Amino acid sequence: MLSRCRTERLRLVNSSSSMSEDGRVVDPARTGGQPATDPGAGYSVDRDRIPEAVAELRRALHALERAADEARGNATLIAPGHDPYSRRAAHEMGPRLVTDYLAGNERDQRELRAMINDLEDAMRHYDAREDEANRALRGASE
Repeated sequence: MLSRCRTERLRLVNSSSSMSEDGRVVDPARTGGQPATDPGAGYSVDRDRIPEAVAELRRALHALERAADEARGNATLIAPGHDPYSRRAAHEMGPRLVTDYLAGNERDQRELRAMINDLEDAMRHYDAREDEANRALRGASE
């Protein structure tokens, strides 16, 4: 389902963890880097690129929503053969496969929504601090 979705690696995030070219986090022990639980580990996003990151995350969220809808429509599997074993496997496994997929999909959707909220909150916080600094500069120059 999701394999049909075209995804591009965001180049908006600078990570203190080691990352491979495809954006996966690499085991720090293998690369000589610090563990991800190190207090210095974290991410930073350029303020000007937050809207682009949010838009990309929203596209990914929409793709997950579409995939969940498609999965719900496939809850009843058609047996690949006419033998009793194929029919029984399709009957017993189909709903469970869909349920398991939907649980993971919903978890991923929650994580994406949380990331979107965090980015939007960070952008608002940054903008408020910048406005406050500008007001302070104007007040000091008067």
